[in-house]
Amino acid sequence: MEYKHQEISDFYQRLRRKLSAWANSDEGKRHPWVDVIMLAPDLLHLMMKLAADPEVSLSVKAKLALVIAYVVNPLDLMPEIIIGPGGFADDVILCILLMHELFKEVPPGILEHYWTGSESLLTAVQRISNAMHGLIGNRLFRKLKAVFQK
Repeated sequence: MEYKHQEISDFYQRLRRKLSAWANSDEGKRHPWVDVIMLAPDLLHLMMKLAADPEVSLSVKAKLALVIAYVVNPLDLMPEIIIGPGGFADDVILCILLMHELFKEVPPGILEHYWTGSESLLTAVQRISNAMHGLIGNRLFRKLKAVFQK
């Protein structure tokens, strides 16, 4: 388990560096979803920390493991290896969908403790929730949402 945790932690660090470099490039500065995509490392960090927290229930940890596996998988519904950083939009949206569940199941203090984003977690979740359909379209949104309706 420690090896896997370190592997995911390294992935988080590489992802943060890669996306920061992209966001500061001419392409990133012009990309309409740059602020959404830049949430990917912060959301992944939050998910990893929650998965390791002893106060988080096993049922929540199972959901976290599912989402973490999706985010680190290079071949998902919007594969980053094919479409570039824009491919992180589906990862962010899946994390946001899980956040709606986590707000009900995890004490707010624990969520805030691990959040490293520049805006409040609630603000980030609300902002992305309001833009979800426009970011990835209704068909892909329904596929992602189905993950939590089983």
